[in-house]
Amino acid sequence: MSFAPQSRHQSRSRSRARARAARPPTDIPAPGAPLTGPEEALRILLAATSEPPRHETVAVLLDGAHRGLGPCLVCDGASTADQVLDLGGLLATLGQREPTFGAVVLATCRPGRGVELLSDDEAAFYRLRHDLAELGVELLDWFLLDAGLAASVSERTDGCWRWSTEPPSW
Repeated sequence: MSFAPQSRHQSRSRSRARARAARPPTDIPAPGAPLTGPEEALRILLAATSEPPRHETVAVLLDGAHRGLGPCLVCDGASTADQVLDLGGLLATLGQREPTFGAVVLATCRPGRGVELLSDDEAAFYRLRHDLAELGVELLDWFLLDAGLAASVSERTDGCWRWSTEPPSW
């Protein structure tokens, strides 16, 4: 199953208007400041996800120093491992055409499916990380989101810390 990435404006224009629940204020990093850890990336990703939650994947595109390259990429309906792999093709094309694209962080919202890591998720993560690395793009992390919970696929698979800060001691 393939899907077309859409901007936030386009994806909402085809659906009914939705009331947004008030979210607590978040400490989102300033534009141009490099992201130093997963907590900062997760705050940006959570601010970009739909409310109420819906099946989608959000990508934060970063340069090699982990500074944002612009708006988040939101792929409406993309919530399975195969659909995220399809998004990898788009990211690979961007990596070939945009020399400043050096890293990416993903979050997939799966309402009602939990944040349990499935074998397909693990395989997709390794494949994406490998394919993007061949183009000089780092997949820093992929978060699974549901019911107020977030799980790091990176931490649950290889534990390879790719951020500029020290990893947590837990």
